Amino acid sequence: MKVLLPLCLVSAALFVVNVQAADYIAHGDKVVKEMNKVEKNFPQDSAISTSDKLLNTKIREETSLGYFWDSYKTLALHTDNGVVTLAGTIKSDKDAQNLVDKIQKIEGVKSVTNNLQVEK
Repeated sequence: MKVLLPLCLVSAALFVVNVQAADYIAHGDKVVKEMNKVEKNFPQDSAISTSDKLLNTKIREETSLGYFWDSYKTLALHTDNGVVTLAGTIKSDKDAQNLVDKIQKIEGVKSVTNNLQVEK
């Protein structure tokens, strides 16, 4: 009996670890699929590391909502260690500032460099 209880506890702990690992893998697969989708839809974007790719994915998801989406989908994002550089042409200074403000609020973004040009 003294051996049985510790064995049961170890078995239960291993079960919990396996369930958590399976959940992480399933979630990880979803994230990878989303990253691949964003990379396919926005070939103009670039990122130095996997965490920067994840950040670009978050940025694209966050900025895809709202009336200004058409103004933003052709812009390029370059992310290096959480520093996001924006490039391309945008409709107005106000749209540019709205985008910068929105991106700065996203977790993981350290700073935003605005290299956007306003349409003439």
